[in-house]
Amino acid sequence: MFDTACNLKSSEIRGFPYPISKSGECEVMKKANIDLIMVCAGSQGPADKQHLPLGLIYVGSELERNGYNVQIRHLLPEEFEDVLPEIRDRQPLWV
Repeated sequence: MFDTACNLKSSEIRGFPYPISKSGECEVMKKANIDLIMVCAGSQGPADKQHLPLGLIYVGSELERNGYNVQIRHLLPEEFEDVLPEIRDRQPLWV
């Protein structure tokens, strides 16, 4: 998610407001992983996943804007156990 494009102005780096020091150096800090998960009721099967989790998308975009590495997952109950190893591997600060 982060690359060190320190030769650009803060407003030019993928729309993120990276701080620039007085010397013109880029002060990019990669923050922790955060996983946002919505588990659908599953009563309608895969059709439950047709509705986007807008709340998670909104929260995730603000977290990314502040430098966090965000992963949004929209799951059915039966899919939850399958993604647990991947979540553990990412070692998120918050789930």
